[in-house]
Amino acid sequence: MVMFSKWKIKKLLCFNLNSEVIKTLIKEDKGCTNGEFYLHNVNGKILAKVIEYCKKKINEKEGEKTEEMKEWDAEFINLDETTVFDIVLAAIYLNIIGLRDLGAQKIVDMVKLKTPEEIHEILEMKKDYTLEDEMQIRMENQWAFL
Repeated sequence: MVMFSKWKIKKLLCFNLNSEVIKTLIKEDKGCTNGEFYLHNVNGKILAKVIEYCKKKINEKEGEKTEEMKEWDAEFINLDETTVFDIVLAAIYLNIIGLRDLGAQKIVDMVKLKTPEEIHEILEMKKDYTLEDEMQIRMENQWAFL
């Protein structure tokens, strides 16, 4: 959970954060919070990465990606799995579409050409079905296991 002042939130908006969550916090502040807001779903480390992304993207026009920006994106999102997942969750929570899409693509790339077992490990999924259940699913969806 991160707490920061209204001034910092306004500064974030200047960085093109364009977050409906933060705009709503500012609009609904009736002076009872002394200008302090909490983001319950974003920790400080991840918020710092979100701000870094937004600062870099402020001058980029929608749909226009230069080679330099593509390289920056690739370097920016080249992080450990847990951090990528947390950035995607923060981008969804804060409604930052470009960052959400960048993180989602990184996750797709991480699981591409992996076996179901490897994907379960990467996504930290628990196996909650029996071998018989798995065989039934494989039989019903043979096209997916070619």
